[in-house]
Amino acid sequence: MYIIANNEATYFEGEALKTVDQLPAGAWGIGYRPMTNAPYFYKMEDYKTSHGKIYGDAENFAKHVWESYDIEKDKNVGALFSGNKGLGKSLTIRLIVEHYIKTRPIIVVDQYTELLPSVLSDLKDCVVVLDEFEKMFKKNGDEGMTPQESLLSVLDGTKSLSHNLYLLSVNDVFSLNENLISRPGRIRYHFRYENISEVAIEEYCKDNLIKSRWNDIKDVVDVLRGSRVQSLDIVQSIVKEMNAFPNMNVEDIAQIMNISESKLEIDIAATFSLDGHQFSVTDTWTTSKGLCKGWLDEYCYIKFKFKEVSLKPALIPTSNIQIDRWQGFYPDVNVNDPFWASFKDEDGDIWISAGDQSFRKKHELKLDCLTISKHIDFGAY
Repeated sequence: MYIIANNEATYFEGEALKTVDQLPAGAWGIGYRPMTNAPYFYKMEDYKTSHGKIYGDAENFAKHVWESYDIEKDKNVGALFSGNKGLGKSLTIRLIVEHYIKTRPIIVVDQYTELLPSVLSDLKDCVVVLDEFEKMFKKNGDEGMTPQESLLSVLDGTKSLSHNLYLLSVNDVFSLNENLISRPGRIRYHFRYENISEVAIEEYCKDNLIKSRWNDIKDVVDVLRGSRVQSLDIVQSIVKEMNAFPNMNVEDIAQIMNISESKLEIDIAATFSLDGHQFSVTDTWTTSKGLCKGWLDEYCYIKFKFKEVSLKPALIPTSNIQIDRWQGFYPDVNVNDPFWASFKDEDGDIWISAGDQSFRKKHELKLDCLTISKHIDFGAY
């Protein structure tokens, strides 16, 4: 039998050749022939979907994607997984692939060529994996359509009723074409992987730490709370070190390991009440290892722990704040309130000296709330 393509006839003996309308189920890579650059699919017999115990939200994310895709009958579904390495993006994709690998073709894309959009456009009822998408589809040259732009119509499925599931993972979401963001008709889901949860950290530690170190699990959570990146890779490394050096405390282990600390400078506004009369104090503090502490107006010292460091303005409940000690400070008060007249010093300024026990017995001093109004910096020491 002969197949003629591009003025070239290829001979196939016996039943070595057969035609099908759909690729068989399983994992397939895309190759390109030398000289002609003609694309072809090859079976990936060594494609692995195995994994150990799953920590975090990967299972829930994967289940939502495949249930949504199964509901669709003739439309593409796109899912974007963004965030740093070691947080579960590839694991989630692997779980989705594992769900379909015996029933659908899995197309694994590992390089971009100008022919790729046409190849993908001809697929139907396939799961397409585009791992590290922004690296593979980076812009080449200054003219013409960019690789990411060439894929827009493919994701839309405008050529035919393709019903493909596209799985894209990226480390840097800011490198994506703007037409891929906030376009659920093109990419329906965007799962953001920021940090592993404290529950997952504790669970992993209980599963893998030697029992003599279980009392140190809280210290592991505290150390990682101050790390800008909290990934399972980091947890695994700390646990391995703790098991190897059982007499070394967690903080010392974290200091010598390649783990960055979070540094966050924030503008805060605190509202207090003295005998029911409110006043305010503002200052800039720095957080480290999940602990925010500082002096208010040079004299009033407070510390509290963040449950998580958020990049959004936040109101901190007073139940999370521990007042360590009070001295004296000049508050911002309502000068028309006669209550403050007795607190004027010789210069006419309002002065509260709250450092001695007699003051505490005479007056009731409360912290009503603490508001983060502005984040100035967020980086690593």
